[in-house]
Amino acid sequence: LDAITIGSGDATLDVNGFSIAGAKLVNNSGTIRNFAGDYNSNQIRNLKGGTVSVASGGTIRVTTGGLWNAGTILAAKEIHWAGNVSLTGGGALVLNDTRLLDPNVDQDVTDQYERMMSIAPGTTLRGTGEIFKQNIENSGLIEADVAQKGKGAPEKVLWFNGTIRNNGTIRVLNGGHINVNRPAIFNANGLITSGPGGGSLRLEMPFKMLGSIGALGGGCYTPPPTKGFIRADGGDLEIVAGAMYEGRIQRGPGGGVVKMAHVTTQNVFVDAGAELHFRPVLIYPNPNRTDLDQPFLTIGSTFVAFDEMVQLITNNGTIRFTGGLIGNGSSGRMQTIISGTGELILEDATIGSGTGDTFVNGAGHTIRGCGSINAPFLNEGTVALDCAPAKSARIGGKAVRQSYGYDGKPTVQAGASIENRGRISIARASVSISGPAEPLYLLQTATPTVVTNKGTIAAS
Repeated sequence: LDAITIGSGDATLDVNGFSIAGAKLVNNSGTIRNFAGDYNSNQIRNLKGGTVSVASGGTIRVTTGGLWNAGTILAAKEIHWAGNVSLTGGGALVLNDTRLLDPNVDQDVTDQYERMMSIAPGTTLRGTGEIFKQNIENSGLIEADVAQKGKGAPEKVLWFNGTIRNNGTIRVLNGGHINVNRPAIFNANGLITSGPGGGSLRLEMPFKMLGSIGALGGGCYTPPPTKGFIRADGGDLEIVAGAMYEGRIQRGPGGGVVKMAHVTTQNVFVDAGAELHFRPVLIYPNPNRTDLDQPFLTIGSTFVAFDEMVQLITNNGTIRFTGGLIGNGSSGRMQTIISGTGELILEDATIGSGTGDTFVNGAGHTIRGCGSINAPFLNEGTVALDCAPAKSARIGGKAVRQSYGYDGKPTVQAGASIENRGRISIARASVSISGPAEPLYLLQTATPTVVTNKGTIAAS
């Protein structure tokens, strides 16, 4: 048989019980149903508008390294695809709790450097399932668009057992989830985004080890203005990662908030109009626990000049912190700086650990809400606190753990300072600007604190 042509529209070829392997060429613009077995895209040309639907519980074996597809392939139980592979053609490969793997290797062996998958521009990989390829080069679209069916039902996840280099788009929508079970997503030239209904992107490995998202591999400079974006656009985008390097947080026309919990950042930008929300989540589940883990932000160091390094985050939008701690550095040599023209909103959150590097609220930047700011602290911008009547804010030193020398005697705690060069105000309730808090335990000591006002402190 030389060729089979399946026209567009309602034309359907049901291959249940027989094979089309004998045909030299199959041109499909309609539907091939109940397919299983060997799939060679040089023989089966799934054209634009065409659909190849794999039989329920069935497996396809892709017999070539490249899979060209301009239509839609609806996978089922497994896709066997050996070696380095490429997905091209501008169509969509849709997984349905599908395992995509090389049948010739042990899937639990991670050092499979000859097992790379590339996704071409305009081409989509979406759905739910598990990808066993060690390196994924994405120039197209990776999309998780299937939600959990209900409370207590198994979570629907698009799972990657490989590092991703994203030059295209990674998107979650309809409550979908992506998990990368490897240490990194390199996002220097790509976009991570949400769609209607939002979803989550996690870099979670065994034992709750969290990976990183980097916009510039190994770089310490401002990312290109059109690259490295993390954008909420149509729904909230939840990011679960241990670190984020050089990224830009944005809000698209569809709206939404980027949400995180525990992370270390390096030179991250929050663009105007965007919101980054740190809130309590359950990171370490336990049947006996009913509380949530409080958020924690560590601001990592970056070069701002050839010979100057600071711990920096640039906020031109909104950073909202519900509970938890925004940490300052412990080097004793640098400053921890939040700069920009945006707002940091404290919702019973704390800035600074009480020792270490000075936390700086940069000129033009505003801290709002209600919480605590521990010395050392330098305000060059605006601190406009507004607490509910039953609450109060505090800017002051902190009682810290007492340290001891080799002789067993307590060491002298270095002093800390609070300096205001901008404006500090309180709209409701009260604010305390003072020296150290009183020690609560025998192992604590008060930090000597000096308060200096070179700006304005007002009641409103």
